[in-house]
Amino acid sequence: MSTGRMSTGKKAALGLLAAAVLLAGAWGLGLRKAPGEAVAPLQREESIGFTMGTVARVVAEGPAAGAAVAAVMQELDRLTVLLDRFRPFGDVAALNGSGGEWVTVSAEVLALLEEAVRLAELSGGAFDPTVAPVVDLWGFVEEGTYPEEEAHEHHGHGDEARPHGVPAGEPPGVLSGTGSGDAAESAAGGESGQGPARSGTSPTRLIGYAPPDPGELAAALARVDFRGLEIDAENSRARLARPGQAIDLGAIAKGYGADRAVQLLKEHGVVRALVDLGGDVYALGTRPDGTPWRLGIRHPRRAGQILGILHVSDAAVATSGDYERYFEYEGVRYSHIVDPRTGWPAMELASVTVVAPHGVWADALSTAVFVLGKEEGLALLESLPGVEGILVDKDLNVLITSGLEGKVDLLEGQ
Repeated sequence: MSTGRMSTGKKAALGLLAAAVLLAGAWGLGLRKAPGEAVAPLQREESIGFTMGTVARVVAEGPAAGAAVAAVMQELDRLTVLLDRFRPFGDVAALNGSGGEWVTVSAEVLALLEEAVRLAELSGGAFDPTVAPVVDLWGFVEEGTYPEEEAHEHHGHGDEARPHGVPAGEPPGVLSGTGSGDAAESAAGGESGQGPARSGTSPTRLIGYAPPDPGELAAALARVDFRGLEIDAENSRARLARPGQAIDLGAIAKGYGADRAVQLLKEHGVVRALVDLGGDVYALGTRPDGTPWRLGIRHPRRAGQILGILHVSDAAVATSGDYERYFEYEGVRYSHIVDPRTGWPAMELASVTVVAPHGVWADALSTAVFVLGKEEGLALLESLPGVEGILVDKDLNVLITSGLEGKVDLLEGQ
């Protein structure tokens, strides 16, 4: 692991290995009030469930926190049907199955598709919502995902619903065994599921376990191009112009879910909250003492360890890493984060954590920067106002963008 300062003076290298934000629950109740000032009674509510393809945890405090959290969980279930390409009655599934014909979609799906195209253009195609054919060919889809497969409940109730690496008997996302007596409150990046050992191994039960045939990969790659996604905003419709194209919003949907969750929480008067959708986190407000939330940054190569604490308020945090959904074949690790321009998994970085004002941007940009690599990825982040990031490469060299300097604490001895 190396540390240092880049010659531009805009980047600082920290001995911090960023990967995923891991939820741990220190939470103080109550708001301070001035003498004589009336304050409405506050509720603290927490809900944990499986939705949007991951374990979700919402913790909120406010005068109607119970109703707020219930509304959030219901909304996340609605978005699961709407945005999951494997759900037959959603807009995305309808678009993928249209055979190139125009499909009327809801206003929010239309807006999300437009945002996906903007982010694809911004990243030069490093993020591309039409990457599904290549992802499927590699097999970076969990067993039991396709309707025609025999169902395997990897993420059911009880202990099976826990993020990878979380021991039984602890709430999903709680980080244990760190040796630090002062736990971080929340974080991003955990996925669920523990797969079997096999030739071509993965911590998640993926369909794929070896690189695809080069000819088949070339054919699938020819169907990947966000410019083939045509949007007719005036008539609220969209279509996929190229035969065999398919939309996959997996790199943006949870970020959108976090944004919608925060919107609902605010509408219900929630004053502070942590929303964690399998690693896509939104930290609303501050801790009860007025200080920022502290999000633990996970080590991409040491399960169950954090190497630093990120201080953040009223911001989204998302992490993309190569340590949850991947397989190893002949000594090489192939992660699920595919470069849409080449058809091959991105190999330069081990993890990218992005902080942004909105979950959609944090989610999509963490993927894009992971694909772009260290130099191009850092340049992209520095060019975007209000967007920051932490990158760690395969040699465990770590860089942060200039706006996060002083907002990350390295844990000694890690």
